[in-house]
Parts: sequence; C-alpha cells; structure tokens
Amino acid sequence: SGLYDKLAERGLAGSRFLVAFRRAEMAERLDQQERAVELYRRCAELNPTFLPSRQKLIDLLESLGRLQDAAAETERFVELVAGEGFEDLQLQYLQRLAELHHRLLQFSRSVELHRQVLQLDENNPLSLRRLREQALATLDWARAAELLERELAVIAGAPEADAAPAAQAKLSGAASLPSSGGQRGVKQAGAPEADAAPAAQAKLSGAASLPSSGGQRGVKQAGAPEADAAPAAPAGAAWLAARGRTPVLTSLRAGAHPLAARIMGNEGGEQAGAPEADAAPAADLWLLLGDIYRRHLDDDRRALLAYRNARRLAPRDVNVTWKCWQATRSLQNSEEIIDIGKELLAGELTIERRLEVHQALARAYQVLEKPRQALEQLEQVLRIGPVEITYVEEAAALCRQLGNWQRYCVLAGQALEARIEQGLDPEDILDGYLRMATVYHEHLQDIDRAAACIRRALDFHPRDRELLRRLGNLYASNFDTLGQAVGVFRELAGMDPTDPQNYRYLARLEAARGDIDRAGCYYAGLRLLVPGDDEARRYLDKAGPARVPQQALSGQQWGRVLLHPEADCLLQRIVSLLAPYLEPVFPSDPQLLASLPPLAPESHPELFDLVQQTTMVFGCRPVEVRLARNDEYRCWLESGPQPVVVISDTVIGRSTPAEARFLLARQLVLAAMGHVLSERLRRSDLQTLLALLGRLVRPDMEPPTPLPPTSDQYLEAFRQAIPQPVLEQASELLRRWSLEPRVHDIDSWLQGARLTADRAGLLMSGDLVGALGAMSRLSPADEARELSFVSNRALMLEKDPAMMSLFRFAFSESYLRLRRELGAVAGPA
Repeated sequence: SGLYDKLAERGLAGSRFLVAFRRAEMAERLDQQERAVELYRRCAELNPTFLPSRQKLIDLLESLGRLQDAAAETERFVELVAGEGFEDLQLQYLQRLAELHHRLLQFSRSVELHRQVLQLDENNPLSLRRLREQALATLDWARAAELLERELAVIAGAPEADAAPAAQAKLSGAASLPSSGGQRGVKQAGAPEADAAPAAQAKLSGAASLPSSGGQRGVKQAGAPEADAAPAAPAGAAWLAARGRTPVLTSLRAGAHPLAARIMGNEGGEQAGAPEADAAPAADLWLLLGDIYRRHLDDDRRALLAYRNARRLAPRDVNVTWKCWQATRSLQNSEEIIDIGKELLAGELTIERRLEVHQALARAYQVLEKPRQALEQLEQVLRIGPVEITYVEEAAALCRQLGNWQRYCVLAGQALEARIEQGLDPEDILDGYLRMATVYHEHLQDIDRAAACIRRALDFHPRDRELLRRLGNLYASNFDTLGQAVGVFRELAGMDPTDPQNYRYLARLEAARGDIDRAGCYYAGLRLLVPGDDEARRYLDKAGPARVPQQALSGQQWGRVLLHPEADCLLQRIVSLLAPYLEPVFPSDPQLLASLPPLAPESHPELFDLVQQTTMVFGCRPVEVRLARNDEYRCWLESGPQPVVVISDTVIGRSTPAEARFLLARQLVLAAMGHVLSERLRRSDLQTLLALLGRLVRPDMEPPTPLPPTSDQYLEAFRQAIPQPVLEQASELLRRWSLEPRVHDIDSWLQGARLTADRAGLLMSGDLVGALGAMSRLSPADEARELSFVSNRALMLEKDPAMMSLFRFAFSESYLRLRRELGAVAGPA
C-alpha cells in the first residue's frame, strides 16, 4: 500500500497498476475476498483493457455468489473482446454470460445469449443443450428434436474442443506484449504501461497464469462454472416458474408428462447454480430423441432410428432395448421384432413385459407364416397367466392348422365356454361345438367326446332335430355305441313320430345289434308309413310274424305297461269289482243272443284259439263269442249271465287275420276290465248308474245327476245281485267317489279304458299294421276307410288321437321289453 501511494505521488501510473494487481492477488490469497474485489475493480479503472484483472474479478464475484455483478462484469468483458482476434474469448465469455443469466432465472436473456453463441459456434454443446432444455420445458417438441439431432451430431463427430487453452494462449501472449507510449488498444489489451519495469512485466505475465487461491480460478479455467456453486432451481422448473406456467409445472412435478424427469432435471436435489458438470450420455440423448419422435411427433421411423443408436451405445440397457422394440412393433418389422424380442426374453423382464413380448412374437411369426413358432410363443403366453380370450382362440387356430388336434380341442373348448359367458350368439355356439365334434370324431376317433360336444350344443338348441340326427349318426358309426344311437333316434321318433327315416335308422341299428324282434317292430312302423318300402317288406317277410304271448300277464306288468294312466283311477276299481254282478241286472235281449251262433273252433280255429290265449294271458272271466251275420264292420259287447263278444261276419270276411285278432282281443279285454255296461250304456245312463251305486252306500248323498223314479227298485236289485262281502269291499271306494263325484272325469276314464284295450289287442295280434288297419276302418277321423286306400298315413295318425297313441306305444321301451318277457317276439326264441 505504501509503495502504491509513493508511485501515485510520482505519477507512475503503469507501476501503480502493477502494484494494485499484486495487492488484489495477495488479498485474494489471504481470503480477503471483498478487498480483492475492490482492488480488481481499481485495476480495471487504471487499465480497462487489461483482461486478466477483469477475468479474476468475474471469477471472484461468481465465487462469492454475486451473480448479478458477475453478469455485469462479464457483459463488459464480452464488449472488450468483441473485435477480431479474440473470437475464442468472446465465445467463452458469451457462453459464460448466458449461463449467469440462466442461474439468475433470466431465461429470455439466457436463451438470447445462447443463440448468439450458436451464431459464433453452431455446434456448441452447452448452448445446444440449454436451448434444447428450453424447448422441452415449453413442450416445443419439433424444436427440441431439431436441437437434439444437432447436439447428437456434435457428439457423434469429434469431441468438443476445449476453448480454454486457446484463450489461455491468447491471454498469455497479450500479457507479454510490450506497449509503447502508454497506448492501450484493444488489440494489445492487457499490456502494461510503457514505463513498467521489465521484471514487473515478467511478473505480470507469470501472474496471469498462476493458480489463484481462495476459490479463484486461473486464466486457464476462466469462464468455467464452479463445481461447488450455490444451489439454484433446476433449469426446466425455474424457467416454467419464472414464466408463470404453474399448471404445466404442476403436471411435470406430478410426473404426469412422460418426459417429466428429463424436463425437470433432478429438482430439489441437483446442485444448481451452474450447468451440469457433464453433458447427458449420448445414449440417453438418443433415447430422449426417440421418445420425442414417437410420443409427440408421431414419427415412428425416426424414433426407431434414434432408439437403434441408443441401443448401439447401451446394448445392455433393458429400457433402451425395450423402447427400440416398441418402435419396431409400431413399424411392423416382423423380423426385427423377433430378433429384439428374443434378446429381451433372454434378460430380466417383469411378468407383464414378458407376456407382451411373447404375444408380439406370436403375431410376428404368424405374419412370417411360421405357425409352429407362433404356437410356441402363444403357449408361453397361456402358461404365464390369464390373458384375453383372443390369444386362446389364436392358439387353437394354429393347433388346427398344424394338425395338433388334441390341443386344438382343449383350447377351442376353453375359448368357446369363455365366449358363452360373454353372451355368444347361439348359432356361433352351434358352429363351434360342431367343429370340435368333427375333429374328435374324424381325427381323434373319440366318439364320446364328439358326442359330448353335440350334447353341449343341444343345451343351447334343445330338441333340435338336425343336431340329434347328427348325434345319432355319430353313435351309429361305431359298433360299441350302437345302443346310444338307438336312444338318440328313439328320442327323434318321440319328437316326430311320423318321420319314416327315424324308424328306418332304428330298424337298421337294431338289426346290426342282432335284435330281430325290435328291428321288425321298427320296420313295421316304416312299412305303415311307407307301404311300398322294399327294405321293410324284405326284412319283415324274412323275420316272420310275432308269436302270441306264451305266458300269463302279471299284475305288475299289467299296471306298469298296458294300463293307460287315465284308466288307472277310482272309477275303474269300482267297475272292475262290481261289473260281474251288475251286468245281469241290465241283460241284453235274450232272443237276440239266442239268434247269434257261437264261435266254433271248426269254422274259425284261429279266432277260437285267440279267445283261449287271451283268457290265459289276461286272466279273463268266461266270455262267449258269437257271430253276427250283417254288413256292418263291427265287433261289440253284450251282457247276459256272462259277457258276450259279438263279431260280424263282415269283420271276418273283410279283415286280415291280424286285424280280426286285434278287434276280438280288444273286446275281450274290455269285457275283462268290466266295461260291458259302459260300452252298452249311454254316458248319461252310466252316470245315473254310478249315482245309484253311491246312494247305495250313502243314502244322504246328493246325486250329481237326477235319479229316475224307479231308483229304489234299482237299489234293491243291486243289493240282491251284489254279495255282501263284495258290497262291503266296494263301499269304501263308492264312499270316496260319492264325496266328490264331479272330480272324477267319466270321459277320461272311458277313453283310458279303450286305449288300454287297444294296447292289449296289439299285444295279442302282434302286428302293428293290422291293429291300425282295423282301427282305420272304425275311425271317424278318416271316414272309416280301409288302410290300403289311405295315401297319407302320417296325416291319418295325426287326425286320430287313439291311433297316434297306439302307434307311439308300439315303440315304447316298456312295451318292447314286455313282448320279450312274454315271449311274443318275432324270429328265433
């Protein structure tokens, strides 16, 4: 200080400047930072063009955190080096000035300065990075992509040249140049005064290159940001906050934006106040560029190129590989999808990503027409866990294409059931299960599973005849399942009893099983519906007629098979018990009966034998059979001491033996059931008879119909005709009937009794065609025509309920078993 004052007294300005510069350096080394600043400012006043003092001042102000002052000094420094020959220093400090404004959150000015830097150095990495960060923060994706490409082009070329050594050389050179006459030009900026001692000049030159203490940076490091600078806000966040873009900033901080981390930087933890120590790795920049192109600019082709470069630089980075693969999928490059996908699968992936890769590989292999490899990938998808049903369907289709039938059926069944739960159309359900049934039958020879598929389809199309016919044909294709085929076609016959093809199939199936009798029964049905069918005629001619039952019918067989449900009632029990005692009370005309000759075994041996056989089979009470000579086709009942069956010679003459046997056996069974009076009396008379019987056990009964004036006489006749033990036995039945007489339907009972007699007549005749032929002659629905003159026999059956009932009964399982039990079968015993 003393030396400085003496020099000032003597007017030695140059020497005084050197002493001031040294004093500033010494103050800085002694950590007298504020004093150093004051002295460096004095140096700048004494020699405004001496650059090292200004550089040290800028360094010191920045280290003290006085960024505003540092920016102002840097602004003056940039103006000093704006001329030719100092381009490197200008660039260096212009960039430093831009960073100072950035740290001061003066982003508009910082951006403007970085643009000026790029005018001087179009490939400046820092400026490119800062402008790119600003473009990202403002969501200017196109601009960000452009800057990123330029930044990456710089990285891909030669590494950025260090501008500091050139500036150092220039600075050192400038400090050592001699000056004359105290002139200070910009070109010779920093030169000492002309009267400065050579030693002092040398010291100045050396001082410019000495490292500084107390946080001071040397000239070689001039303009570089401090490593331990004070914290400040991250670039993106600070810019948004300064601009008032609070909603955008909030979205970014919440992580809602896909590039939030890259825009925000390491908010809250990064040591801001200076740019990052190092630029982002090139791989990360390529990755960022790819994200921008793919997510914001919809340019998958450029995104893929960027991801490929990132993957080249970071081949083991799973995230990079994943994004490259995603872009490849967008461009549907199947081969590259497969290559990268395999690489991904070889590494560590989450379950979700592994599942996605297998799915994409399966699709890619399908595009390349490699079904086997596609199936392998889909199988992996199915093993990983629950997936969309579409993948199960695709796997099933590939199995079908490759002929893997077993696996196809498993997968197709799973997919179909899942679609059913989603509300699949019943027609599509039908198609799906029929395809599976075809595979099971034709390729796997698994009839049971094929049948299960058709039965499942029947759940959605119940009683579908075509489906049932397919099921029957399926069973019929294998000898071991012929029984199931019979069951299916029997079901079809029950649904449509007039379809002749059902009986044809049933006859063939039973013949294949070796059951001649059952085959004959079904061929009889076919012959009835199609009289000229050669197949039925040949078989029936060869099999021969059915035998007459060889043993008596048990009560259980009667009640289980022959007795119609409508006849199994209280009225039937009353009549069957009392009929033998009531019939003599209402006798037929004795003269009429006397005029009718009895059936003689000599003239009609077959009918006579039939009477004996029917009596044996059904346990009938004695019955007379008489012949009537008239033109009526009729067989009827009369009453006397015992029932009388009258058969006209017209019936005998114009009927086939089977038809005559049916009519005679039918009347014999009606008589045995106690229906002589019910067949003879009118319905009203029958109702009166029942009312009289009720009054017989309950005198206070209110009759359902008015009683005749002679009711007392009838009651007395009944008491005399009915033995007391029988009357006591019938009393409980009559009392039950008398309590609710209108509940018991007389018409249904009578109809049930006649249908029962029809069944018995069929059993004894053994010929379905003959039985229905006889009924057709008596049927009012078909104008009592002979069966051979009826062209549409299906219509005939539909018009006559009694004939249809007997036709159905002829193929019932219970009746067919009864025939075998009684020995009434065709063919060998």
